[in-house]
Amino acid sequence: MGNKIKSSAFSYEPNQDGTLALYTTENLMIVPQSRYLELLHMEELYNAMHTDLDHKQHSLERERKMLKKQNAQLTEEMQKVKQQNMVLQKKGDGIQLRGRRDEGAPSTKYRAANRIK
Repeated sequence: MGNKIKSSAFSYEPNQDGTLALYTTENLMIVPQSRYLELLHMEELYNAMHTDLDHKQHSLERERKMLKKQNAQLTEEMQKVKQQNMVLQKKGDGIQLRGRRDEGAPSTKYRAANRIK
């Protein structure tokens, strides 16, 4: 009957009364076989949980690197757009200033007429 139990980090010895003597790194424990199977199942769940967490952590790390790379590319593109925008604004300001002088400045006749009054 003891040979049917899966091997684990625990080692054990079956007793005549149906209990198992478990050897761990800490203490010797005597538990019913059903409890041993529960502990074995808990250990499997624990190991599976860590495997799942490792997989999730790896996926998140990969996604973080990808997002960091995308962020760098977007930052570079944003800098290029800012430079283009500055050039266009400078060109636009030059055109607007010339247009304001021509359109918005009062004529010399008008200024002279206001001074006389």
